[in-house]
Amino acid sequence: MTFERYLQEKGLAKKTVQTYVFNVSLFKEWLEEELIKEISYSELLKFIRSRRSLGESRNLIASRITAIRWWLRWQKHEGKRSTNPAEGLHLKGGKRRLPHDLLEAEQLESLYQEFPSESFIESRNKTIIGLLVHQGITTGELSRLEPEHLNLEAGTIRILPVKQSNGRTLQLKPFQVLELYKYQLEVRPKLIEERGKDSNKLILSTGTSDRLNNTLQILANGLKNEYGFFTGFPQIRASVIANWLKVHPLRQVQYWAGHKYVSSTERYLLGGLESLKQSVEQFHPLR
Repeated sequence: MTFERYLQEKGLAKKTVQTYVFNVSLFKEWLEEELIKEISYSELLKFIRSRRSLGESRNLIASRITAIRWWLRWQKHEGKRSTNPAEGLHLKGGKRRLPHDLLEAEQLESLYQEFPSESFIESRNKTIIGLLVHQGITTGELSRLEPEHLNLEAGTIRILPVKQSNGRTLQLKPFQVLELYKYQLEVRPKLIEERGKDSNKLILSTGTSDRLNNTLQILANGLKNEYGFFTGFPQIRASVIANWLKVHPLRQVQYWAGHKYVSSTERYLLGGLESLKQSVEQFHPLR
């Protein structure tokens, strides 16, 4: 099946098909000029920068990327490739931001190790920081955790899939197993007593709501006051993923991060921490 026929069968309008075919032809010409044989997320960024250097608007570039995304989908459908690096690249309506202000592993570990755990509130907060720093989960995933998602005998925690991310089973650090055992046995019952009501959630606030917004906001503010390098919980996750990629294969990190598309993980590969910072400051294609 040709690319044009594929688009027609997907119900795209005749004019749209013609536009997509033209945009793909521009991309293929660029690939030939640059002697690029393998298309990855990094190459797509280079193409974007090349079109930007020609003075093209963000909307025009976005339309070209949309066409390329469909072309790569067609190639995948035809068995010509196994992945589509353009699936995670969306420019229309805003910039696709590269990770920045990333932290080294030692800085992440200091957030956890130096956090006190004398009171039951502090113990809960340290448990939260541990899951963010060592498993790289999102705050949304944290709020959806239930006690049954823990398997302390196996030393694992299960993250359920949602529309935005894949599910996965993550290994806990040995000290986290002990910490979570204590949390389940001592801390969580105290939180339930403080709330005056039970809950099916693993991580509990001290209020009556199961939402953790206020709890996380207070915790984040405290960390910002204590550590000048800390900007927020998304920074922790981005840093964890970038640090994983220094020592682990891309596909393994994609699984741990729960990314649906490998291109989402590839964003963290662009030359290490310093290069990522410079990419945001100097080379982002649509600044």
